[in-house]
Amino acid sequence: MTQPSAFEKRVKRQVTAREHDAFAVTAPGLEPLCARELGQLGPPPAAIETTKGGVAFRGRLTTVYLANLHLRTATRVRMRLTDFKATRLDQIHRRLVDFPWELYLFQGQACEIQVSTRGSRLYHREAIADQLRGAMAKRLAREGIPAAQTPAAQGLHLRLDGDRATLSLDSSGAALYRRGFKSQGTRAPLRENLAAAILLWAGYRPGEPLVDPLCGGGTFSLEAALMTLGIPPGLRRSFAFEGWPAFRPHHWDHLRQQAAPAAGPSTPPIFASDRSAAACNALATEVRRTGLDKAIHISRREFDSLTPADLPLPDAK
Repeated sequence: MTQPSAFEKRVKRQVTAREHDAFAVTAPGLEPLCARELGQLGPPPAAIETTKGGVAFRGRLTTVYLANLHLRTATRVRMRLTDFKATRLDQIHRRLVDFPWELYLFQGQACEIQVSTRGSRLYHREAIADQLRGAMAKRLAREGIPAAQTPAAQGLHLRLDGDRATLSLDSSGAALYRRGFKSQGTRAPLRENLAAAILLWAGYRPGEPLVDPLCGGGTFSLEAALMTLGIPPGLRRSFAFEGWPAFRPHHWDHLRQQAAPAAGPSTPPIFASDRSAAACNALATEVRRTGLDKAIHISRREFDSLTPADLPLPDAK
């Protein structure tokens, strides 16, 4: 059995084994729903705090992974790396050139840097990003860290609020509303996280009958089907954290296997219809491709001609 290297021991001790502050970004107004979802993770984060624009929480890497896998209403999950006082550009370079970047990124790994400022003396975002980029490259070159094992870009967010700078690493990659279940787009599509939020707000309970008579692209039906079948929204997609030095594929595979859904209902409880044959055909293709036909029945119907007898739902009369 190969013994872990000194670097692997550092990653395990300083990244894998310790708790981290994280932040689930949400659309305005979705923060309470996201906080409720975080509280339902198993195990839930050690601390959950709702704030404007998202929900702060604390936990180990496993918690960050599970948040990406299970959250239906979040847009992305960021892991906070460090914070410090910054009133001059050179302070950013000086603080970040000594930050242990090698524990979180590979040398030469592409990074997408986002800078936001509020009430800060530093307002030139590109100049701030240059300081971050230069400090990161210098540290990684100095430490002799291996080259990137993945071409996937990593997202970094540096927020300056007054004299405080907070640096976060994006764990999600593509926005979380990109579930990986829909391959075809529609005009003016509803984002999946908003559809999930509306269903939750409306009191929808998985397995209950749902009628989606103007389904269009079928976002409401697809989200309800995922809930009914117990499929985590992130089960069929990849995440940015899979390109981190601390990532262990076998651990992630175990978490995904634990989240695998049980058998579906005997009768599809979701009825989706639309007057457009093209919309119905496209949705039917997606449903068959993703195995969601256990939960969704699709039929071309005019809305004003629907009657309860047309709905093949339990107890429909």
